[in-house]
Amino acid sequence: MSRKSTGYSLLVSVYWYDSAWQDKVPRETLEKALELAQKAIAMDDSLSHAHKMLTIIYLGRREYDKAIAEGKRAVALDPGGSGAYFAYASALLTACRPEEAIPLFQKAIRLNPNADAFTFINFGHALRNAGRFEEAVPPYKKGIQRAPDNIIGHIGLGATYSLMGREKEARAEAQESSG
Repeated sequence: MSRKSTGYSLLVSVYWYDSAWQDKVPRETLEKALELAQKAIAMDDSLSHAHKMLTIIYLGRREYDKAIAEGKRAVALDPGGSGAYFAYASALLTACRPEEAIPLFQKAIRLNPNADAFTFINFGHALRNAGRFEEAVPPYKKGIQRAPDNIIGHIGLGATYSLMGREKEARAEAQESSG
């Protein structure tokens, strides 16, 4: 692994976060992230981080088959990496394959019990989308506990409560998500 390829791989994160957190996603920034990830992998195909970032980039481009392939590769290269499992699981979740995503989210959380809010919230989404409503509540709550202002977590939990027929709790989460 060369320092140059690792540098490119890490620079991908900078461009991706720049594109993800802008009010308007600058297409050029996301394209630059894609270009740098591909360059890093061309230099050193063993960089799990570059494959993980490609997973996320391809999700943003709605290229789900490519995202899943890159997520699988990231996990193969870093079987102890929580972030690789999170990216792979998120790709499967987004491609409407929640049952396959669930054990990968579980592994990501086992590897990093202090994972960020999005790991728990996406795990909640996977469980809810698989029809496992009762099981979805704790991950949503844990994600919200880590990021109380996360609207996506409140909406996901509210939708889950609604699907369970728990309208009072669903309305409470709707209130939380609206500020």
